[in-house]
Amino acid sequence: MVVERLETCVGNGLFREISALEAEKRGMKLLGDKFVGEFGEYLLVQKHEKDHEFGSGGYSKFFSEIYRNGKRILETLDYSSWITTSDDSMDYSGKASKFTILHEEEEFGRAIINAIKKLNPIKLSPTVA
Repeated sequence: MVVERLETCVGNGLFREISALEAEKRGMKLLGDKFVGEFGEYLLVQKHEKDHEFGSGGYSKFFSEIYRNGKRILETLDYSSWITTSDDSMDYSGKASKFTILHEEEEFGRAIINAIKKLNPIKLSPTVA
C-alpha cells in the first residue's frame, strides 16, 4: 500500500540520522540496525548495490527501508544507470529514479517522511490510499 510518495530521497547516511533523531524523540535507541523502545522495535535495512564499470555502463542503487513486525513501513530509493551506446566507450546517463514511500500510516514513519519534506523543497505526488 502507498500512503504517500515523495519524488525525492535523502542519502542512506542522512536517512539513518533522521530516523535516529525521530526515534530518540520517541524514547527509542538505535542498537545496530534496530530502533528499540517501550512501544516495540523497528528494523532498519540499508543497502548500496552497484554494478558499474566506466565504458561498460551499469547502475548504482542506494536504498533504505524500515520494518515493524515484518511489515515495511517506509522505503527510500536513489537509482541511477549508465549506458554505453557507441564504440567510443563513453558512459551516458540512463534511467534515474528517486523516491520515498510511506507504506503504512503510523507515527514513526510519518515523522521521518515529514522531516524529509522539511529538508527538501520537493514536488509531491498525490497521496494514494
